[in-house]
Amino acid sequence: MLMQLVQLAPSFFALAFVGTLTVLLSLSSLELTYHRDFKLEPALRLHGRMTLATALLGGYMGVLSIGRSTMCRQTGGGRWSGLVIAAVCVAVLFGLGWLMAWIPKVALGALVLYLGVGMLRQWLWDLRKDLSQADLLQVASILVCVIAFGYVVGFLAGLLAACIFFVVNYSHMPYIRLDTTLATVRSSVIREVSDQQYLSASGSACRIGRFEGFIFFGVANSIYEWYRAAAADRFSVLLLDFSHAKGIDQSAVSVLQKIVRNESLHGKRLILALSDQIHPLFSNAPAAPGVGQPSITHSFDAALEVAEEILLASRTGQAPAVADSFTRSLKFLESAQDRQAFAEFLEEMQLNQGDTLFVEGQASDETYFVESGRLEVVKTGLHHSAIRLAKIVAGSMIGEMALYSGRPRTASVIAVEPVMLRVLTHEGWNRMKMQRPDLASRFDHHVILSLANTVGRANAALSQQDG
Repeated sequence: MLMQLVQLAPSFFALAFVGTLTVLLSLSSLELTYHRDFKLEPALRLHGRMTLATALLGGYMGVLSIGRSTMCRQTGGGRWSGLVIAAVCVAVLFGLGWLMAWIPKVALGALVLYLGVGMLRQWLWDLRKDLSQADLLQVASILVCVIAFGYVVGFLAGLLAACIFFVVNYSHMPYIRLDTTLATVRSSVIREVSDQQYLSASGSACRIGRFEGFIFFGVANSIYEWYRAAAADRFSVLLLDFSHAKGIDQSAVSVLQKIVRNESLHGKRLILALSDQIHPLFSNAPAAPGVGQPSITHSFDAALEVAEEILLASRTGQAPAVADSFTRSLKFLESAQDRQAFAEFLEEMQLNQGDTLFVEGQASDETYFVESGRLEVVKTGLHHSAIRLAKIVAGSMIGEMALYSGRPRTASVIAVEPVMLRVLTHEGWNRMKMQRPDLASRFDHHVILSLANTVGRANAALSQQDG
């Protein structure tokens, strides 16, 4: 007995799936007919109880009858109609089937004909103006299958047609969230002004595509066509962002691997930002021999940072480094003498990893020049959680607004590794304006450029937000 139950288990699950799907589809149809919403959970519970009761009595699985329910509504029936039908069924079960003989066959036939014509009018004629040609053709095809092969075949044909239409329609939905270059979209990293200017001028060499939704073969093929549409020599770096994608199937992975091979064969850099759902599938895909692997990150911002580092590292024709200790943070001054003179107005500061430079809300009037190390700008969010706003690298300048306005800090800055800084205090700035107004003027110009880059980076961040 137990062995038979095990053998029949797949059939039980298939029957339960079909029954549940039938109830859901029937309720959706009845909602359109009755112009009201039904609660699915109570309906499924009742259907399950009735199916168990029917099985104990040796019967078949019960289903919702759209036709009988519609006829009951059209003829003015209510809850009592269902009880009467149930009583007649119980009577037939206990041998009182002869009661059905009192109902004329002509009446039953006319009732069935009336019901069938009414449903055809409702689902074909009345909806001919509301449905698209594809949907109307789908309904007509299901009807033909039901007439020619029966209800089960018609149901399966409708389910298959719905899946096909879903795949076709989904593949034509907008799948590109962002199609731009690094010249307009930036990471949250705060860099020195010359680096920002170089990225603005040369960022068009990095193409960026951001994709969302579920990536299956149809969408992946559209992405490949988008990739191939660009001129072969136009971009040296390609960034594909799937960090917001919900998932990917294996056929789509193979399409993306074609992009990896093409970029590697042409000696170009490829950066992938993969969501947690996609990363395992892509990582487990076999790599072709001799094909370089792309740089993989888990966030769009991290991928942008990698792309920026690649472009900055590929710079040619740069001026030779000046042999003094202030070339990183004081590059805006052309000569070593000016840098040395400017440094006389600065103070030196060292931070260890984890040290806080300043906290949100703290009163301050100092500007900092980062000589080495990295820091992070964080802000307190909901439930006192820290949200990273930006990363600060060597050569950057931070806190310049406080020097001019004296307003409290709007965020906290924490060292993520040992940091060496030069500090320009308000007193030092005033002294510079008196003793070296030329240096103060060039510093003001540098601050204006830095603030312009900050505004541009903020606008780019807004363009990356979800709609």
